[in-house]
Amino acid sequence: MNKESASRSGNRITGYDIARGTAVLIMLMINFNGTLSLGGAGPEWLLELMDFLNRRAAVILVMVSGIGLSLFLGPSALEKGDLRTTRRRTLMDRAAFLFICGYLLTLIWSGDILHFYAVFIFTGIFLSSRSRRFLILTAMIIWLAGFIQFFEIFDLLRTENQAGFFAAQVTDIFFSGYYPFFPWAAIFILGMLLGRQDFSDKRKRQKMAAAGAVLFVSSELASRGLENLSLAVSGAAGQYPGWAGKIIFLLGDLSSMDLSQPTPFSVISGVGFAVLVIMAGLSLPLRPRTGITSALVISGRSSLTLYIGHILFLVALVQVFKGTQNLIPLISGSVLFFIIYVRIMSAWLKTHGNGPLETLMRSFSPGRIISKPRRPAVNQA
Repeated sequence: MNKESASRSGNRITGYDIARGTAVLIMLMINFNGTLSLGGAGPEWLLELMDFLNRRAAVILVMVSGIGLSLFLGPSALEKGDLRTTRRRTLMDRAAFLFICGYLLTLIWSGDILHFYAVFIFTGIFLSSRSRRFLILTAMIIWLAGFIQFFEIFDLLRTENQAGFFAAQVTDIFFSGYYPFFPWAAIFILGMLLGRQDFSDKRKRQKMAAAGAVLFVSSELASRGLENLSLAVSGAAGQYPGWAGKIIFLLGDLSSMDLSQPTPFSVISGVGFAVLVIMAGLSLPLRPRTGITSALVISGRSSLTLYIGHILFLVALVQVFKGTQNLIPLISGSVLFFIIYVRIMSAWLKTHGNGPLETLMRSFSPGRIISKPRRPAVNQA
C-alpha cells in the first residue's frame, strides 16, 4: 500500500470513528434522560429532539459496525485463503466477547445492544463472501420479515417465557427485543455494503449523502401524510367502507416513526439519517482537526468502553440520585460525563493503542482459553 492510499484509508477509518463517536454521544444523552428523567420538563424543541434521536443513534452504530466488518475483512472476504480464515476467526472471538458482555449487562440494563451486535456480526461473517446483489436481497427479506409485528402472531411471540427460558431468549433476539434481528440485521447488512465502497471521492460522498437525505425526508413526509389521513378517517367514522378504513389504519401503523417497534417508514428514515451522519463524518477529517472532531474520534475508537462505562455509571448514580423533572440538567450532565471521559481516555490512548475494554476484547479468544498450548516436539536423532 502506497502513502497516498494509506492516507485515504486512514481518513476513511477516522471518518467512521467520528460517526461512531457521534452516535455514542447521542445514546449517552438519551440514556441519561431515560434513566434519570422524572417527567421530561424542558424546552419543547429539546423534548422533540430527544424523541427524534431515540434509537436513531443505534441505527448509526449498527451501520458503522457493518462497515467495520467489511473494512476488517477487506477484499479477502471474497477470496479463499489463510488471511480470510484468520480474520473471520478473530471476528468470531470478538462477537463472542460482545455476546457475553451483553448478557451480563442485561442483568442490570434491559436495553443492552451488545448481545444483538454479536448476532449481527455472526450473520455478517456468514454473508461476507456473498455478492452485493445477494446482500441487498437478504437485507430486503429481513426488513420485510420485520412486518410480523403487525400480525397477531407477534403478540404470541412477545409473551415472556411462553415456552421456557431458551425459547424466550431466542424470541427476544429475533423478534421482540430492543434491537431484534428482524429488521435490525438488515441495517447491519446495509452497513456492510457501505463498507465495500470507497468514499475517498468527494462526489461519491455527496451522492450518497443526497440519497440518504432523499430517504430521510421522503419517509418523514410520507409518514406524516399517512398519519394525518388515518386521523381524518377516524374522525369521520361511517363515511368510509369498513375495508378502506382498515387499510388506512394499517398504513397509519406502518408509517409510525417509533423505532422502539421498528416500522417500515421508521427504518427507512433511520437509515437515511444514519447515512447523512456517516457521510458527514467521512468529510470532516479532510478539514483541519478541531477539538470536537478529536473528541468524537477518541470516543469512537473506545466506544465499547464508553458504552459500558456510562451504563455502569448510571446504574450506580440512580441508587443515590432519583432523578429530576428538568431535562436541561440531564443533557448537561451527559455532556459533562462525555467531556471527562474524553479527557481520561485521551491520556490513556497516549500509551495504549485502544480503550481498556477494546484491548481486552482483542485479547479474548475462547479457543486459546479452552485448549492448552502444545509442547514443541523434541527432535530425535
